[in-house]
Amino acid sequence: EPAEALQAFLARAFRRPLREGEAERYLGLYENATNRGESHHQALKLAYTAALTSPAFLFRDEMGTDGEEFTLNAHQLASRLSYFLWMSMPDAELRSLADEGRLLDAEVLRSQVQRMIRSPKLRAFSESFLGQWLGFAELGKEHVPDAKKFPEFTASLAAAMKEEPVLFFEAMLREGTPLTEFLNARETFANAELAELYGIPGLEGDDFQKVRLLGDERGGLLGMAAILTTSATPNRTSPVLRGKWVLENFLGRRLEEAPADAGQLDDKAGEDRGKTLREELAEHRRNESCAVCHDRIDPIGFGLENFDAIGRFREKEAGRPVVATGELPGGHVFSGAAELRALLQERHETEFLTNVTRRLTSFALGRALQAPDEGLVREMLVVLAASGNRADSLIEGIVLSDAFRKQGKEVP
Repeated sequence: EPAEALQAFLARAFRRPLREGEAERYLGLYENATNRGESHHQALKLAYTAALTSPAFLFRDEMGTDGEEFTLNAHQLASRLSYFLWMSMPDAELRSLADEGRLLDAEVLRSQVQRMIRSPKLRAFSESFLGQWLGFAELGKEHVPDAKKFPEFTASLAAAMKEEPVLFFEAMLREGTPLTEFLNARETFANAELAELYGIPGLEGDDFQKVRLLGDERGGLLGMAAILTTSATPNRTSPVLRGKWVLENFLGRRLEEAPADAGQLDDKAGEDRGKTLREELAEHRRNESCAVCHDRIDPIGFGLENFDAIGRFREKEAGRPVVATGELPGGHVFSGAAELRALLQERHETEFLTNVTRRLTSFALGRALQAPDEGLVREMLVVLAASGNRADSLIEGIVLSDAFRKQGKEVP
């Protein structure tokens, strides 16, 4: 029956029970089409097309009645939750729980978060959130290393690089491991192509598996090729970009824009001119306006100079041993990536966890955080600490928060 088919389709498309007169409006389109001589299937397709171009389908229903703050109803909450963790519409179980009103219960909501984390649909969230936060979304697209200098960088290697942090994060969520593993984990995920880049023997094929990292030069996020390649230029490494990445993406600090007259190193800086980047940047910093920023940024990036522009470990640059000494804010000196990671974990763990919390909360709410959200961030950090910094507990805490379960007042 067309009426029954339309009602079932519209309820799914609009992600809520139908309102008075809605079904009849689309049934009218069907009947008008059949009266014109359209077949049953053509007429039904016309009604479906109208539904899929309506605001009720294209936009999530999070509107109140008087412009004031209100608690989301069960169907609105199901949509907000589903588009957060699956980036798609609610499935049959979420719709059923919303129909029954049970999704508003905190324990039911908590169990749904755990179910959704274990679903293959989580991949859309993992890729989108990490790609935005860590900055590797355009790797292999807009950002491609120079093919002549790095013929090893293929489309398949780019895909493998981007897969590594995603699998790492999903395992973290599903196994209940702490977010601090991002800082200095000794295990990661790799397939044969990525393992070859990392110098890990014994892997074959395209399938990913958990691997133990060799030596101490690589570990956590700062050892992942996706981050190391994204924070380099297509032709060479960049202590500037990598130092900036650590401060902004890793620690969540805001850096000022470079002065208009600062200039920049060209693509041939470093090995192409027979110099190290440390030497090139020392000359660049002679300009006082440049030194203001570079004196804070470069000493961090130098700690990652043992990794080339596609994340391979190296011991020489321009024919000379790599000098990977650097300094973190506060005057803490280190040498090499392992000491950099250890110092970040020892002295900046809280700053890192605060940054992750801010970014995940903003992603979940679908908006930039404002000054009134500082209380929410502090609340989520308490939830995180109480769980031993478990990533899944942070997601649960965000979903159970008033900010997620309510819609704020409309701003004129």
